[in-house]
Amino acid sequence: MALVDARGRLIKSNPTFEEMLGYTGEELRGLHFAEITYPEDVEEGLRLYGELLRGGLNHYRLEKRYVKKSGELLWGRLTVSFLRGNGEETGSDLPLAIGILEDVTERKRTEEALKKSKERFHSLVEDAGDAFFVHDLDDRFGDANQWTCDSLGYTREELLRLSVVDVETSFDPADLPKLWGRVVAGAPITLDGTHRRKDGNIFPVFAPRHLRDGRPTTHACPSPRRHRAQGARKAPYAPGFPRFSHRSAEPCPLP
Repeated sequence: MALVDARGRLIKSNPTFEEMLGYTGEELRGLHFAEITYPEDVEEGLRLYGELLRGGLNHYRLEKRYVKKSGELLWGRLTVSFLRGNGEETGSDLPLAIGILEDVTERKRTEEALKKSKERFHSLVEDAGDAFFVHDLDDRFGDANQWTCDSLGYTREELLRLSVVDVETSFDPADLPKLWGRVVAGAPITLDGTHRRKDGNIFPVFAPRHLRDGRPTTHACPSPRRHRAQGARKAPYAPGFPRFSHRSAEPCPLP
C-alpha cells in the first residue's frame, strides 16, 4: 500500500510495498510513481491518475509493470482510490490517493508462456500443410486451419457454422454421443468414415479420437501411407483432394 499526493509523488508506503519493489520507505518517499513504472506503462498510469484527480473516476484498477530497485520488472495489479486529505490520518490536508498493489508477476509469466506456446502451435498448424480442426462434444467446429477449409471447400466462417455431421456422411448423428461417452470414459476409439466437400465430392477419413485436457478433441492431418491401401477399398476418392487421418490435438506424425 502507498499514499500518493496530487502531484503523483509517494508520501507514505507500507513494508509490503517496499519489499515488493526493493526500496526502503525513505528511498520511495518523494518519488513520482512514474519513476518506478516501466516506461511503456507510464502514459496510461498518468491518464488514469489525472482522471481520478479531476473527479471523473472514484477509483481505477490496472495491471502494469514496475521497475524494482534491482532493475528487475514486477507485474503489479494496482487499485487506486481517491482519498481526501485528512491531516491527522494522512499527514496532509491535500487530496491524496491510496494505491493497493498485488504482485502478479508469476501469473503474467505463466500467461505469457502459454500465449507464446499457443502462437507457436498455431503457427505450426497453419504452416504444416495439414488439415487441423477442433470440435466440441456436440461436434460443432470450434476452429480450423486454412488447410481444412481448402480441403472441404468452405471458408473458415462457413465451416465454423457447421458441425462434423455436416461433412461426415458415414455415421448416424444419434450414435455420436455414445461414441464420445466412450472417449470421455478413457477409451480411445478409431473410426473410419467418409467426408463430403461443399461441392459434393467425398474422401475417406481415418479417425482416432482421444481425450485431451478433459475434452474429446480431434484434428486431421494427411496420411497417404496409412490410406494408400485403405483408400482403394473405401468410397470413391475425389481427385486432387487430400486424404485425412483424424488424431487428438497432438503433433501430426509425418507420413
